[in-house]
Amino acid sequence: MQATSHLYPPSPAHVPTSVTEVSPAFRKEVKGVMTNLLLFFGVYVLLFIFSLVLIAACVLVGITIMGALRHFIGIVIGVGLIGLGVMIFIFLIKFLFAVSRRDLSDAVEIKEKDQPELFAFIRQLTADTQTRFPKKIYLTPDVNASVFYNASFLSMFLPVRKNLQIGLGLVNSLNVGEFKAVMAHEFGHFSQRSMKLGSYVYNVNRVIYNMLFENNSYGNMLSRWASAGDVFLFFAKITAWIVTGIQKILASMYELVNKRYRSLSREMEFHADAVAASVSGSENLVTALRRIEFSAQAYHLLQGYCEEQAREKKWPDNIYPVHHSILLRMAADNDIPVAGGLPVIDDAKVTATSNSRIIYRDQWASHPVTQDRVEKLREWAVSTTVVQEPAWTLFRQAGQLQQSLTVKMYGETAAKPDMQQLPSAAFTEEVLQRSRQYQVPAAYNGVYNQRVVSLLSPEQLQTLLPDTAISFTDIFNSAFTSLVNTVAALETDINILQAMRDGQLTVSSFDFNGQKYDLSDAEKVQQQLQLELEENNRKLEALDRQAVTYFLGKVQQRDGQTTALLKKYEKLYEWSERIKETATHINEMFTLLQPVYAGQPMNVQAIHSMIADLKAKHEPVFKTDLTYWREAGVFMQHAELEKMLGQLLAADFHYFDGEHYIEAELILLHRLGQEGYGAIQAFFIREFINLLEWQLTLVPAAELSQQH
Repeated sequence: MQATSHLYPPSPAHVPTSVTEVSPAFRKEVKGVMTNLLLFFGVYVLLFIFSLVLIAACVLVGITIMGALRHFIGIVIGVGLIGLGVMIFIFLIKFLFAVSRRDLSDAVEIKEKDQPELFAFIRQLTADTQTRFPKKIYLTPDVNASVFYNASFLSMFLPVRKNLQIGLGLVNSLNVGEFKAVMAHEFGHFSQRSMKLGSYVYNVNRVIYNMLFENNSYGNMLSRWASAGDVFLFFAKITAWIVTGIQKILASMYELVNKRYRSLSREMEFHADAVAASVSGSENLVTALRRIEFSAQAYHLLQGYCEEQAREKKWPDNIYPVHHSILLRMAADNDIPVAGGLPVIDDAKVTATSNSRIIYRDQWASHPVTQDRVEKLREWAVSTTVVQEPAWTLFRQAGQLQQSLTVKMYGETAAKPDMQQLPSAAFTEEVLQRSRQYQVPAAYNGVYNQRVVSLLSPEQLQTLLPDTAISFTDIFNSAFTSLVNTVAALETDINILQAMRDGQLTVSSFDFNGQKYDLSDAEKVQQQLQLELEENNRKLEALDRQAVTYFLGKVQQRDGQTTALLKKYEKLYEWSERIKETATHINEMFTLLQPVYAGQPMNVQAIHSMIADLKAKHEPVFKTDLTYWREAGVFMQHAELEKMLGQLLAADFHYFDGEHYIEAELILLHRLGQEGYGAIQAFFIREFINLLEWQLTLVPAAELSQQH
């Protein structure tokens, strides 16, 4: 075993060469991709020859017309015709000058003099994986890592040194051994010459993508040419028509090349995993993959909390202790053990949370699913010493780096003078306190963790009779929880099958209950699952009703009547129905305004008609909805939304001044619709949890103790 320092985990000894050998599946995909690339180049050469012939013909005819019609109109027609040929030619070669640059606005470049241990670690790892040391190393705030370069057409033929991007959210989630595995995976993409085909295909895709979708500059140039006069407008329209035809041809080529490339991409991921396993061991990458998925969920929650707090003019000096606290809280909520300060997501937990009966392989997916990667890593079974030290041990002045990247994540928001910066401990407590408002009491055994009780109308509630014969544990047991999970899995599988039928998932076949089915069978299987869902939903509703009768019995024993509990359920039902109405009204309003927010061109008459419809029909209903929710108490915890609502109710917004949209009014309307609806949903969930907590006060301590 090899170890360069106490910070560099030992590499496995005697790794079979078969682990990192290119697989037959990889070679097969390479051949397929090469065939498609040759086909693309053949089509492109034909299009290029067409453009040369066209430009020659346009120049010849244009000069002939200018010679024959020796006055201004002849010159204009001749120039327009020549311009048509030139513009087609420019369209077909513009990708030569395009450079794809990574957005580094949230990144910080680090130098070896500041982080010598990390650079030594990376240098040894590049030696072990037989890759070049990165040109630059950047830190970003997120849970991610990647090797990248600024791609241009020339990078297909010239050697380009790659840059390394390390997300501090990733560092916050892994130990040193796992960090080594993830970095080795990234370098594994470039560890062998055969891997360079992926970069080549990537650049071909960039060429096609540039001609299909990155046409703002070209479109502006075409518009300026068209605006020079009616004759030029005529030739510009012909140019646009020809370009559209070329794009249709290229679009079919893009789909052909890209689908095969994504299949190759999946094999490249497996190969990069093999490289990582060969220098860091299989299990280090297995645990890293699982921790990264879990940590990404925590980071997503963190971003949501940070956005909420930012609206209250608060932000932390360091997000990473907050992220770690959310990680631990999620682990506790999901009964996941913790080791070395990090969650341990073992096989049993993965199996317990995977209830889907549909197995499929999306042909457009560029990465294999995690479980497939885990199975491959376990097949290779490369073992090494596990190092539990946190990945932060590789970084000097980690706290300063964390604070610097926190500022990067917040961007311009952090610089606003009215923003209050809180110590991470205080911010963490506020975040955890807010999350506790949405935490379902554990006594309910997970029955309501992802769902609300089946709500009954006041008339239906009146038909329920108190039941004093059953106990709390008779209802909220493992069978109830299992039924809830079954319903959730059925809904997921039905949605997957619908996505297959709609073409959102590109598959030719799928497995269901261990049996292979063709795509044409998706509807039949979906109908079967729909029947199962309806049956299980009926069982779920029956259990929900039984739960209500249980609590009715308890409140009757305590108070002698059931009015208080029934009123709480009636209010929840009222709010649930009103939320549906509000959602419908908001969707209708923003469907009307979609051209505005999408920046679509409209003439003044159409704008006036749209605004008149908004003012007469949608705005009054929207104001009524928000007033109802304000009186319910929705905006008590949202000072900024309350202020904006006050502005909307007090003023007479016009949204358009006859020449320009009034952006401030449209932005306020959009924020109230989007953020206001989010606040309404959060309010409803809080009130439901308040009901659940109140119900527990009715349960005898002896019954609750049996639940634990």
